[in-house]
Formats: sequence, structure tokens, C-alpha cells
Amino acid sequence: MKRLVFFASDYAIGLSSLLTDEALALHRAGISMVAVCGDTEQEEGLFARLEQAGVPHVVIPALDAHARFARLRDEVRACLEECGADVVHVQNNWQLALAASARRQMKRGSRPKIVYTLHGYRHNHFVRNIIARLVIGTALMLLADRVIWMCSMLGKAFRPLKYKAELLPLGVSDTFFKEVPLPSFSQEGLQVVYPAQFRKGKNQDVVIRAFASYLEESGDVKSHLTLPGSGPLLDDMRALAACCGLEGRVTLPGQCTKQQVAECYARANVAVVASNRETYGQSIVEPFAMGRVLLSRPVGIAPDIIRHGGNGYLFDNGWELAALFRRLGTAGDDGELLALSRQARHDALPLAWDSVAQRYKEMLGRMRA
Repeated sequence: MKRLVFFASDYAIGLSSLLTDEALALHRAGISMVAVCGDTEQEEGLFARLEQAGVPHVVIPALDAHARFARLRDEVRACLEECGADVVHVQNNWQLALAASARRQMKRGSRPKIVYTLHGYRHNHFVRNIIARLVIGTALMLLADRVIWMCSMLGKAFRPLKYKAELLPLGVSDTFFKEVPLPSFSQEGLQVVYPAQFRKGKNQDVVIRAFASYLEESGDVKSHLTLPGSGPLLDDMRALAACCGLEGRVTLPGQCTKQQVAECYARANVAVVASNRETYGQSIVEPFAMGRVLLSRPVGIAPDIIRHGGNGYLFDNGWELAALFRRLGTAGDDGELLALSRQARHDALPLAWDSVAQRYKEMLGRMRA
């Protein structure tokens, strides 16, 4: 069994909720591992979760501050040597540089393999996108032994790395797999939710206008739109909703915790993802796992998991989104839409963390010593 050192924190976050879920799942899968993280946590209680589950972990102060490289490299090297690491899994370019530099200082026979999960690459900026793909792709070609693509879209963006790549999605928190009633439509109208930061490229304006168009054409008096999140465009979207006459029909609750977002999904029957780009899309997989009817642009993992009309719908623009609202709002009864919900919940099962962890374990088994 290979010994894994797993970086569970990220820049300006510290120990992250998402990576804590992954570390716990890898531990449950029987992988011999040690989690490495900075001395802060994204939300209170993450260190306690690792400790309660008996996950060995090493805290390196200021790991995620992106400063004092030499000191951190030496601490990473000491950790790898003490743990007897066969594989080290990093989450960003800073961690990649630390691990690669630390590995180079180790004795040749004890140097671990490096696994890198490709989380993002300035994908929302055209020029930065090109530069980032070139720089990151070159670094991964030279320094990483295995690169994890979270969805097929990332594979297309970094096609030259295909020979060392593994397609492995991020898991979905157990919170979103807890049994909740399948949604009702005929009794409640469309209860739509789209959680996202209010910034350029997330396109809440497209969703608001499409929803307003649907209400105007249908005369629907029950449907409601909820847009959790914060950001520089929040006030602009409030003004747009008012301009479209949606007072009382649109709720903008501001920034929400993961649990609060899950509660929004539980009250909803339709989830929307309207962003221009996603490298993966937690807002895609989370409502999918809860059996909400998902309407998404073909971004991130959406094209990998959504079968249009079979377990959700894909759309390209506001006109198509408004048409989907009309289709759902005039379905007549719950039968067709409940079938979509059941299928989505079933098709999301491979995204549960324990399922993903088993695939990860198989990947480790395929890696040469």
C-alpha cells in the first residue's frame, strides 16, 4: 500500500471544507495517508473533524501564505521523509513548487511521486487563460507524475498532458446526499435557486430576465427565484430585479454557508447554473445529487453528467433558459419532472465521496513505484 501525503489546504483559505471531505473519504477507503495543511481553517470545526475521524495530519504554519519559500520547502521535505511518502498530492502551483523542490533534495530512492489536481487556470480571462495554460501545462509536464482532471473540459484545455492524466471528479459532500423529499412542482410552482458570486461571468442578469419573461408570459403567481451569494454586482442585480417588476418574487439573501445553500436546494425544485465558465462546478453537482431539476449551461462537469431531457437540461442563452422555465412550468403534473429528479439523484451516486475515493485508490494502485 502506497503511503500518501495529501495537501488539504489552499491559498488564503487554510484547511478547506472540500479538501477535508476528500481527506476523510480517502481515510475511510483504507488509504495510508497523512493530511498536510496550514494553521488556519476555512470554517470552524474542520481540524476537529480530522481528529475525530483519526486522520493523521501535520500542520505547517503559514503554509498557504505564499512567502518564505525556503523554510516551507524544508518543512515539507521533513514531512515527506518522516512519513515515508510514496505519493504527495498537491492542490495548487505553490504546493507543486514546494513539493517538487523538496523532492529534489531527498535521496533518489525515497523521492515520492507527485499528483496534482487541476482546480483552475484563470479561465475567465482570455489572455490570462492562454498564458496560464502555457505556464501551468509546462510546469505539470516537468514536475507532476499524475494530473487529475475533474471533468472533460479540463482535459480539452490541457490535452498535451493526456498521457499522465486521470479523469476523476471531485466528490459531493454527504450533506447533499441526505435523504430529502423529491420536489413538488404542480403545488409549488417553480422554486428556482442559483447560488453564485455576483461578478462578471456568473450572469445572474440572464437568469433574472429569463425568469421575468416566463412570469410575464405564463401569469404564474407561485414561482420564486432565490439567488444566494455576494459580490460587486449584487446591488446591480437587486436593481435589475426591481426594474423587471420582481419585488417579492426574487430573494437575494447574500453570502450563505454550505449548509445554508443545502437548505436553499432542499426548498427548491429547480437549480440553475448560468455562468460563462466553470472548471468543475459545485453548484452543478450539489443540486444534481439532491434530485433537483438542473438547468445548466454546458460548462464544467455539466456536459459529462447531464443528459438533456433525461436527467436535466442544458441551455446556451437567456432565450433557451426562458423556454425551459416555460416547459417546466407548464408540464401539467409532477410525473415527468419527478422522473427527472429521480434520475438525477441516481446518476449522482458515483459523485459521492466514498465512490470517488475508491477510484482514487485504484489510481494509486496503477501508479508505478
